[in-house]
Formats: sequence, structure tokens, C-alpha cells
Amino acid sequence: MACDHYNRTAEDVELMRTLGIDSYRFSLSWPRIQPDGTGPFNSQGLDFYDRLIDQLLGAGISPMATLYHWDTPLPLEHRGGWLNRSTAERFAEYSAAAGRRFGDRVAQWVTLNEPVSVTLNGYALGVHAPGHDLLFDALPAVHHQLLAHGLAVQALRAEAVTGAVGVTNLHSPVRPATRSISDRFLAAFST
Repeated sequence: MACDHYNRTAEDVELMRTLGIDSYRFSLSWPRIQPDGTGPFNSQGLDFYDRLIDQLLGAGISPMATLYHWDTPLPLEHRGGWLNRSTAERFAEYSAAAGRRFGDRVAQWVTLNEPVSVTLNGYALGVHAPGHDLLFDALPAVHHQLLAHGLAVQALRAEAVTGAVGVTNLHSPVRPATRSISDRFLAAFST
């Protein structure tokens, strides 16, 4: 059951408050909110994030919502996942719904978490889900995720989300700018 954040939300938020955390980045689960990746939204999934966001704000913690953190709805994955352009379009619809529901309380948005990891590890090398080892044939996943990011930004803005919107990138390897001890130390602990 791992950390069981779903059932321990109040306890987790209180722990963050006592630690003095002033911002919390969490990931919305697309399959929890829209199990088929299209069509109706799951009210219980949306309600969970409403409670989480309200509890964070009540504790003085700024919520930062990540829309996609490597969990594609299974029906979309069966149709090709990020190799299929329509996944980007479905992602925009989901993003609009999230912005509509949470945009009045979430000031910071991340559209995609590490698209390079999804492409390289999930589609090119097959070491993460969905487990494809397509090598260079995985490149459409890059294009479709970047398209999804752009469409999600437009969708969030159309819902009058006023906060910052960005993408989380993974930059590695990191190499020191010089041979100085401080540059080598910082580079070693940046990845």
C-alpha cells in the first residue's frame, strides 16, 4: 500500500505543517480522475483532490499540482499511449477539467513530469511502464508530450488559471563548469 496518502491525507498535511513546509507538489492521477482518459470524470477522484487542496491551504501550504506523473489511463495506453497524437488532445481535455475544478486554489501547475523519462525509459528502453523497447521509434512520444504540454497550457489559461504553468525537466548528466572543488561537489549532488 506504500505511503497510503489517499487515506492519510489529514495526517500527512499536519506533518507537513509541523515541519514548516510552505509548498507541496503533488500529482493528480489522470486515471483516478478520468479512468478511460476520455468521457466522464470520477467525482470521488476529484473530491479527493478538493479535500487535499483545501487541507493544504488551511495549513498555510501552497499546493503545486502536477497533471501527469507517468500514469496514463489504460484505455489510452491500449491505443498507443504517447505514441498516439490523440493522447495529447485527451490530455488537454483532462487539463481543462482540472483547471476548472482546482484553478481557483492552485497557483502553480506542472503539466508533465519529466517527459524525457517517459520517452526514454518507457518507450525507447522499456525499463519503466509501458515497457516498450522501441529505441528511435519512440520519438513520436516526445512530440506528442510536447504537444500535450502546449495544449494543456492553453486549456489551463482558457479556464482562467492565473498561476504559473510549466513542465518538470530532468537534466542529466550534470558536469562541473570548472575543476574547482565547489563546482565538482555541486555537479555530483545535482543529479
